[in-house]
Amino acid sequence: MAARVQPRWERIQRAKGAAVYAGYPNEREFLKAVSIGEMPPPFDHAGNDAWDLVEIDASIDAIKAGTGRSYTWKERAPDRV
Repeated sequence: MAARVQPRWERIQRAKGAAVYAGYPNEREFLKAVSIGEMPPPFDHAGNDAWDLVEIDASIDAIKAGTGRSYTWKERAPDRV
């Protein structure tokens, strides 16, 4: 039996890619999870909102563990200076 090939994900994703990676049905649902603190807030990357897949993985791990990591309002709304 041949080994299954896993997709290669770039570590930094925009909202659409982050939503797919995290298993949300669409970008809107992912952004809702970000707004309630279930998923990490974006950071500025080349002038655009971006997500680090390592942080998304940590959020998923927290959900699975039942700790339900909740980001603070400061983390959800970082300064954009």
